[in-house]
Amino acid sequence: MNNSRSILWKTVVWIIAFIGFGYSFYQSFRHTQNTFGTDLRNRIVGSRLMEAKIDPFFYHWNEKDNDEWLDPYHDPKQINSRLSITPFATHIHYPLNHVHYQKTRWFWLYFQYCIYLITVFILLCYAKTSFHWIIISLSILPFTPGWFMHIERGQIYLLYLLIITLIYHFDRQKKFKINTFLIAILTLLRPTFILITLIFYFRKQYRRLIECVLLILIFAVFHVFYVGSDLYQSYFESMKMFDAFNIENHLGDRYFLNFIEVEGMSNVQAIGDFNINNSSIQNFLWTVFQIQIPKSFSLILMFSYLAATLYWIKEKVNKNLMFLALLFIGITIEYFIRAPRMPYNFVLWLPIIFELTTSKRTAIINVTTFILLLMFIPIIPYNLFISELSLAILFFYYAIHYKKFS
Repeated sequence: MNNSRSILWKTVVWIIAFIGFGYSFYQSFRHTQNTFGTDLRNRIVGSRLMEAKIDPFFYHWNEKDNDEWLDPYHDPKQINSRLSITPFATHIHYPLNHVHYQKTRWFWLYFQYCIYLITVFILLCYAKTSFHWIIISLSILPFTPGWFMHIERGQIYLLYLLIITLIYHFDRQKKFKINTFLIAILTLLRPTFILITLIFYFRKQYRRLIECVLLILIFAVFHVFYVGSDLYQSYFESMKMFDAFNIENHLGDRYFLNFIEVEGMSNVQAIGDFNINNSSIQNFLWTVFQIQIPKSFSLILMFSYLAATLYWIKEKVNKNLMFLALLFIGITIEYFIRAPRMPYNFVLWLPIIFELTTSKRTAIINVTTFILLLMFIPIIPYNLFISELSLAILFFYYAIHYKKFS
């Protein structure tokens, strides 16, 4: 009898979860249908320009050019373009270069949802208890402002998340050779995650550490030769310009938005309306206290934080939690970088949320759920910043008391 009730309860949970997830997809479908996908557009344009041997980081469109190279959100008064990912990350969009942008936009919607489902079910394989994870991953997270903003903008963070989840999976399976390859790829896509290589150092797997670093260098050198060193110089120069001003102002006057159509799409001016918080520390201190942190002090804070947290991992963190602890540092170190931290970055927390919501302690699960629900309450000032900060504190506490909670 109890077994029948358990099966019935699990069936009800799965039905509720997939109804919620289905409704999330419906909302995302509408966003994709009604908006242009500003961030996907600048990456696709950047990739097309790279293929044409044109510098995508300092390109300015003019009316003689093909509209396939037009990013309508680039302010022509700004010297550099809006492209802010590495040349390697830009390069992975090559297969979409000759696909009509409208089709690319729809492909990216399905691609993001497929990636997310894959990550959810990979993590589910390691769940101590699946009930809370199913509800949170399928019926709460896909309704957060950060999720819908990720879908509407056509962001790339879910691809990073998939690689991170695969690293987590192979780490649990002790297939470290595969992870040296995955960590190298992740580092070239998003350089701050080079910190994950230190997992081999803390476990005294020095040979693996050397292999991983060498693989990163080999891939980097090969790609520099393939696309040209000038492109990487332009990338670093453009990043310095982003560092000098707030990237949110990079939309400028939307000069080209008087165009009726771009590549046959007439929704160029449509942008999703979200509860957007810039959760960088610089923005929080400036907005709340009108305190502007000098760049040199930001660097001091960042390296001090890095040294303190790496020491914490070395001395205090259980070896089973080392990967998530390094992921935690890779995520939170970006708070100190002088660039906006937008709500869609939040998807990178998924493996950490998984660890917390499959804890044996109900209190940890409940607090995690409450923190996630904070993101839905826009009347709380800086709710997204507060929810991420609270999650960071909770994970830090969980890691310290891991033996008690695991």
